[in-house]
Amino acid sequence: MTEDEALVLSAFFARFEKDGEFSLASNAEFIAFSAVSRQIDQRLVQPFQDDYCELVSQARNRLQQGTEGLLPGVQPRSEA
Repeated sequence: MTEDEALVLSAFFARFEKDGEFSLASNAEFIAFSAVSRQIDQRLVQPFQDDYCELVSQARNRLQQGTEGLLPGVQPRSEA
């Protein structure tokens, strides 16, 4: 991650924490998120596994253990 990407994402998350609205305010935010997404895609092998959806579901369950109710910006979807 470049320093510019980190700075733009830091400002994004600060704004989100302040107003609770998870939306992009500039092309730079989209570009920074895309760069992070590319880095994640390069690291993971699970997206190519047959049980990918189940692996994602299990990871979500582990990450959200101990939380109650919906956190700011969360709008549940039925797809994986």
